[in-house]
Amino acid sequence: MNRETDQSTRGNWDDAEPKSISEGQPLFTAPTGTPRERDGSGREEAAAILKAAPRDRAGRLLAPDGKPSELPPELYATARTEAFKRDNGDWEAGAYRKFLESDPVAELTGEEFQKSVGSSLVDRVAEWFGSEHGGVATNPEIGEVALTRQGVQDSISHGIGRQKAAAFAAVPDVIAKGIIIGRKENWKGRGYDTYVIAAPIRLAGELRTEIVVVTRKRGDNRFYLHEAYLNENLQKGLSFKAGASQQPGAPLGDIETLARNVFSVNPESITVPLDANGEPTARAVEGWLASHKPEGRPLHTSPTDTTGEPSFTEKDALELVPPPGITNNIHTLLPS
Repeated sequence: MNRETDQSTRGNWDDAEPKSISEGQPLFTAPTGTPRERDGSGREEAAAILKAAPRDRAGRLLAPDGKPSELPPELYATARTEAFKRDNGDWEAGAYRKFLESDPVAELTGEEFQKSVGSSLVDRVAEWFGSEHGGVATNPEIGEVALTRQGVQDSISHGIGRQKAAAFAAVPDVIAKGIIIGRKENWKGRGYDTYVIAAPIRLAGELRTEIVVVTRKRGDNRFYLHEAYLNENLQKGLSFKAGASQQPGAPLGDIETLARNVFSVNPESITVPLDANGEPTARAVEGWLASHKPEGRPLHTSPTDTTGEPSFTEKDALELVPPPGITNNIHTLLPS
């Protein structure tokens, strides 16, 4: 495969709201965050994981493939702790990588939305979003996402080139069929949440990972930004994106770093058996709980720890599950 050669202006990530995306603070948090184990039991980390966990509209915990998890809440949380991943490999990032290296959700020729006399790129894409998709794409987790003219303009403002222009044609499919690999509630206190959706595409014969950023404000989701990275570059740790030149020494954008981190996981480092949804099996997690003793005592296995402080039990986990019809993933995301 050829490396990305398109040249264009690199977008300014420090523009006015909502374009301020760097300023020394990560835009998206990983699913687990940092453990805060004051008593060594893992209670706080597990509680934070369940509060941040993606759920469907019935309140069910979701696996990496977007389907309801087969794990009960206690095991769901345990499998996502740093201690579990340290011992068994980062199976969650591995599941994302497996999906991003699977069959493309869209096949593009590379000729989509190229220059046309008498109409701008913004006009062509916005009109296509409206005529072909009714101005909406639906993600199974966060619901309807508005595909607006403003969103097209916002994405272009972060850099544009031939491949990125063509990749607008995959945005609806990425939203509908992709997986959420990053999320942030109330970005920098500005009143909107941010979601990163990723999916594999094929563009002009090359396999790429397309990432779409969605913002949510007052209950409304809106397309904000997209990029399309060559899988070959992500696998090699390079950092060229569609439509932007890589400047030596330039800081990586948050979404680019997120994509590279997913591809940095070595599948051979994952030693735990996974179920059909891509999660560790319940038996494997239970076995780890029975044998692993961080800070000198079992994790989650006893209703009381050696200090008399209740440890994180399944009862605790169930108390964090919202009633049917209420999704927990939008309003109680793990803070950075």
